[in-house]
Amino acid sequence: MIKKLSKLIRPGMFFVILLIVGLILFYPMLDNFFVSDSFDWLLIGKQAQFPNYFLTNYAGLQEAGSYRPLITLVMSGMFYFFEKLPEAYHLLSLVLHILTSYCIYLIAILLLPRQTVRHFVGASAALLFLILPSHAEVVMWVAGYPDAFAALFIGLSIVSFLAYRKLHANLWLIFSIVFWILALMSKENAIVLPGILFLLDAYLYKISQRTRRDYWFKEIIQWIAPFAVIGVGYLVLRFFALGGSIGSYSVQASQINLAVIAETFAHLIGSFVLFDASWRIAFVDFIKVEPLMICGGVVLVFAILIFVLRKYRALFGILFGSFLISCLPVLIMLFDNYSVEGERFGYFPSMFLVLLVVVVITEFILFSKLSGVILIGLVVYSGVFLGVRHVAWQEAGDLSYKIIEKAIPVLSQIKEKHVVVLGLPEVIQRQAHVMRNGFPQAIALWYPGFKGKIERVPIYSRAWKNDFGTKIEFEKQDNGFLSKPSGILHGLANYESTNVISELWGYNYKNQTGNQIKLLFRQSSVQSALLKIGQTKVIYFSENQFYHLDLE
Repeated sequence: MIKKLSKLIRPGMFFVILLIVGLILFYPMLDNFFVSDSFDWLLIGKQAQFPNYFLTNYAGLQEAGSYRPLITLVMSGMFYFFEKLPEAYHLLSLVLHILTSYCIYLIAILLLPRQTVRHFVGASAALLFLILPSHAEVVMWVAGYPDAFAALFIGLSIVSFLAYRKLHANLWLIFSIVFWILALMSKENAIVLPGILFLLDAYLYKISQRTRRDYWFKEIIQWIAPFAVIGVGYLVLRFFALGGSIGSYSVQASQINLAVIAETFAHLIGSFVLFDASWRIAFVDFIKVEPLMICGGVVLVFAILIFVLRKYRALFGILFGSFLISCLPVLIMLFDNYSVEGERFGYFPSMFLVLLVVVVITEFILFSKLSGVILIGLVVYSGVFLGVRHVAWQEAGDLSYKIIEKAIPVLSQIKEKHVVVLGLPEVIQRQAHVMRNGFPQAIALWYPGFKGKIERVPIYSRAWKNDFGTKIEFEKQDNGFLSKPSGILHGLANYESTNVISELWGYNYKNQTGNQIKLLFRQSSVQSALLKIGQTKVIYFSENQFYHLDLE
């Protein structure tokens, strides 16, 4: 059956199928409103000046952060033509996602040795990649552009490289290098691509049955030399732009911690198969308790697959190795396991994981006759949870719009003043971002008449379906204000600025949550005088409304 289906699938026909399926699946999300960091990127697109962002971080500053000049260029163009039209930005995300899925299909038909099944394996992997619910963060969130663009250009670079090795045409090598440069300009995780290409090249050499290894080494040097020069040049450029060749928002991000690596890897694996947040939380917590048992289990499963797939152990090895290499840039990061944060970091690695899963299912002797049923089951399982994500992101967009809509009349009464805001919803149903970041940028875009400064206290509520805001009421005390909200809050245990001090009481350091808020104001500073004369206002979000905190 697989062989018959593989004969029917052709590249052009499959692209049309992929396009139709992608439009059907994701059409409902095209009019979703912007959320969280998307506002940050919109404002960057409005204000960015070419070519300054090639020598700064994405925010236009020469300090620690992320180097994403191509994304800034794209956002500048998008804002110039479409300004604040959500449909245009989401349509671009969808097109990128469909094209990346198609790249997986092309990689399969160029890489797999068995011509009789390569089209079926490639098509199945591409469809699985297209529908994975863990990709919702990239596809439905404008702030996922860096991951979407980087993955597409990485996929195109791999396809071009495989064509170069198959056809021995240097033009394809040039294409591969150009696409890699574009990937590097989109997101830093593309730096690991040469390692993946080396594995793929080694596999192609093995199946070609050539005996002269010295020829292969010469061929490797021919392509790896330009990649090495460009990689070093990129790291130098990033160093001058950000002050560092590695790392992201802090020095801690580049420090190696085995416990963090294990937890992050568990989070990535969990996001690929455990689409319900509570399942993923339980899985990661179990990993923390029984790391040796889990590591032993992974090694055992890997050994069994290597034994059973003796004929395809090389293919299995390079796909699994490519997956591990693609995970390297994010393994030193620690995600918040209690939200969707971090799912986008698995977007690039999942390109190899879906291929690996489909290869195992179609080639495993025990599954060979049931492979079609198993793959259909995976698609249905993914589709159900993708529908859940659709609903969550739509509700997140609606809530984000309401927050801005309700904030504008409040801010219109306190023009040209310093505003402190807290209690904004961070995520909804643990499935979609709302307003953890981006509130000041959203106001700058939708209410440019407000000239004051907005300070965001990092204490957030969590919204659920039909419950769009935790109830927060403040009680005035001698040394500040105390609130016992109706739900759990998320944020920093302590926060201090020029004039505001916040404390989250009943704090759980494991998931960064608390159940009480303490607000204090400095007694001896210029800012404290501004509080007394009304130049600083404190507003908080409670039960879908903004309220003033009476400081008098």
